[in-house]
Amino acid sequence: EQSSDLFLEVLKIIEPEETPKEATEEEIEPIVYVDVNKVSEQLLQYLSALAIPAVFESQTALLKDVLLHPNQSPKPFEEILDELVQLLLKIKEYGEAEQQDIDQFLLYIAAQLADLNTIVTQTNDSMNTSVKNRNKLDQSIFTQVRELQIEAIKTSSISTLKEMVNKCFKTVASEIKTHHQQEKEHQVQLQDHMANLVNKMIALEVETENLKMELKVIHTQAMQDTLTGLPNRNAYNQRLKEELARYKRYDTPLTLAVWDIDHFKSINDNFGHKSGDKVLALTASLLREHIRDTDFISRFGG
Repeated sequence: EQSSDLFLEVLKIIEPEETPKEATEEEIEPIVYVDVNKVSEQLLQYLSALAIPAVFESQTALLKDVLLHPNQSPKPFEEILDELVQLLLKIKEYGEAEQQDIDQFLLYIAAQLADLNTIVTQTNDSMNTSVKNRNKLDQSIFTQVRELQIEAIKTSSISTLKEMVNKCFKTVASEIKTHHQQEKEHQVQLQDHMANLVNKMIALEVETENLKMELKVIHTQAMQDTLTGLPNRNAYNQRLKEELARYKRYDTPLTLAVWDIDHFKSINDNFGHKSGDKVLALTASLLREHIRDTDFISRFGG
C-alpha cells in the first residue's frame, strides 16, 4: 500500500491534474433555433420553381411530401436536408451530362463539316484537272493542225504530205485516246467524291435533325413547368422583358395580372401533396382555356 501511495504521489508530480476552466460567455456557442416548417415551406417553393428532369420527378415528389409535414416524418430534419442536397447534386450532374453530350455532338458535327470541305475540295480539284486536260488537248490538236498546214504549203511532194498527215493523225488520235482515259478516271473519281458528299450530307442532315429534337426537349424542360405544363419562371422573365421592350417602343397598353389560390396550403395539409398538384394542374388548364391567343400565362412560383 505504501508503494502504491508513493507511485500515486510521483504520478501527480509528473502529470499534475489540470483544473477545468470555466467556459466564458464568448466561448459558449449560441443555441440557434430553426423554424422547420418555415424552412420547409421555402424549400417547397424553390422546388416548385425548379425545372425538374422527368427521371427525378418521382424522387422529388416524395421529398415534397416529406417537406409538407416535416414534423411528422420519422427522419431527422438534417437527414431530410441531406437527401434534398443529394437530389439537387444529381440534377446538376444530369444537366452537366446532357450539356457534355451536346458538346460532343457539336464536335462531331464540326468533324463532319471538315470532311465535307475536304470532299468538296477534292471534287473541285478533279473538275479543274479535267478542264486543264481538255484545254491541253485542244491546244495540242490546234498546234498539230497548224504545223500540218504550214508544212503542206512548203512541201511539193505528195508522198511527203501523206506521211505528214498520217503522222499528225496518229499523234492526235493518241492524245485523244489518252485524254479519254484520263477523263474516264477523273469521272470515276468525281462520282466517288459526289457519292461520299451525298452520304455525308444525308448523315449530317439526320444528325442535325436529332440535335434539333434534343435541343427542343431541353428547351422545353428549361422553359416549361413540369407539373402544370405552363411556361415557368424562366419563360416568364424572358416574355416580360420582351413585352416591356415592346411597350417602350410602341407605347401600347400592357397589363400584368398576378393570380393566387387562397388557402392552398390547407389543401396540401388536409388532402395531401398529390391533391394539391391536381388542383394546380386543373387550375392551369382552366386558365389556359380562357385566355386569348395573344395572352401569355405562366407559373411564377408556389
